[in-house]
Amino acid sequence: MLKFGCIKKYLTVLLPFVLILGIAACGSQDTPPAQTGSESQTSEAIQPDDAQAATSAELVWSGWAGEEAATRVIIDQMMDSYPNANISWVGWPWAEVTQQILIRFHGSELIDVAQIDSSMFTTLIEAGALADLTDIFDSEWLNENFPEPALAFGQMDGVQYAMPWTTASIGMVYNPTLLAAVGFDSPPTTLDEFEEVLSRLREYDSDIIPYAISTTDTTAAFDFMPWLWAFGGSILGADGSVTIDSEEGIATLRWYQEMAERGYIRANISRFDARQLFAQGRVAFYDDAVMANGIALTNGVEEADLDATIQPMLRPVLRSGDAPTSVMWGHLLAIISTSDNKVEAADFIKHVLSDEQSIPYFNQSGMLPVMNSGLSHPDVINDTWAAQWSEITNYGRDDEFKFFPQNAELQNIISEELQAVIVGQKTPEEAAEAMRRRLSEAL
Repeated sequence: MLKFGCIKKYLTVLLPFVLILGIAACGSQDTPPAQTGSESQTSEAIQPDDAQAATSAELVWSGWAGEEAATRVIIDQMMDSYPNANISWVGWPWAEVTQQILIRFHGSELIDVAQIDSSMFTTLIEAGALADLTDIFDSEWLNENFPEPALAFGQMDGVQYAMPWTTASIGMVYNPTLLAAVGFDSPPTTLDEFEEVLSRLREYDSDIIPYAISTTDTTAAFDFMPWLWAFGGSILGADGSVTIDSEEGIATLRWYQEMAERGYIRANISRFDARQLFAQGRVAFYDDAVMANGIALTNGVEEADLDATIQPMLRPVLRSGDAPTSVMWGHLLAIISTSDNKVEAADFIKHVLSDEQSIPYFNQSGMLPVMNSGLSHPDVINDTWAAQWSEITNYGRDDEFKFFPQNAELQNIISEELQAVIVGQKTPEEAAEAMRRRLSEAL
């Protein structure tokens, strides 16, 4: 198995509470639909060592991890190694997951367990698609085995709607070899230093994209938010009003404009594009999740070249002494409210989260475990990459749109107006005003 870095400092995020956490349109209704499972399924709590005698059960697990080359094999192993039910996988690309779950929730094709992320969370809750796990999992077992912030990642209004599977922040990675080629032996820490590196990279090789920041699809909003925070702004004010057209918001958009004019960033770059180009040595910096090094391997980087090709870094700050910024991110496992097999589904989730499954998953993909036992496992404790990523996560903040069911719509507004600035269709002031108006209308 391949190992990807320690979690000593990640444990300063998740384990201060044990010793915190380390990226769809929807229909909604006032109350979730009635669960169709038996009375025992909705009220019997899963005990820590319960063995569900459910060898005849047929469970459907959905999500995107089984569709991706970096995780497909380990997902198959998780299903094949589960002794108490037959598990089948139904998957789609990440961008289609919310819509596909809702289609099946409202239709006749049943799903039992769903892999979701924070951007899908509220949409599915508002639609009534996620089961309340409070009476399905034993509360004592939950509190004994998970850091409180990890459990909170799957809660809304105090209700446990999903179990955490992995939690971290969206951070930045860089190519040490490219930086060394332009005279930098460590990543930049301030915005001025960052722009100096980007300038040198542009002069060094015009075919290189110095910074492949996401500028299209919903990931553009995830990359935009931490830069907006770095400039001192926010999308929403404390009272919930839209504040993107503030002086700080306009300054952030102006910075995007200037970066594009200088050739440091490009329009129409998605997270997928950035990953592919980075693995080819054609990108020096980009934003991604903790499994970025595993993705680099999958995309063709040789294991022997990994450390010289990709390393995590803290986001540069506007002024020396400012705190770096990052957006919290993670994957969750939920039980669909129409499942007839909630107890069996909960037992399968326990199987997936167990050390026997989560440690190989971590070793292969870099996805950090969430249970206390996994976080203290030697493979995790001694992994340098995880330790570096934990420092990024120390500065994580929730996506500002996390608890809005129209999350994807709001993110698309950010993406579209950013594109307009980058290609010169709008001034920063015009884009900020358009964002304010469109977001206000959508909220």
